Amino acid sequence: STTSTVWPVAIPVLLAALAIGQMGIHLVFFLHISSGPESTNNILALAFGIFVVGLVVFGSIIIMANLNANM
Repeated sequence: STTSTVWPVAIPVLLAALAIGQMGIHLVFFLHISSGPESTNNILALAFGIFVVGLVVFGSIIIMANLNANM
């Protein structure tokens, strides 16, 4: 049901912001990713992992959009 109390766009935006914040907390406190010189390899591995995940997700979206347009 819809309500006029909360702006409907605010809920997914708030959830996304909280998810990004939680990922940051996990990276710092559980995986010990810091900005020090000893964690350069960890930061590069994390950046490469994010790149690969982004490539798979956005590539899949492009492929599915192309397939949808050609069906």
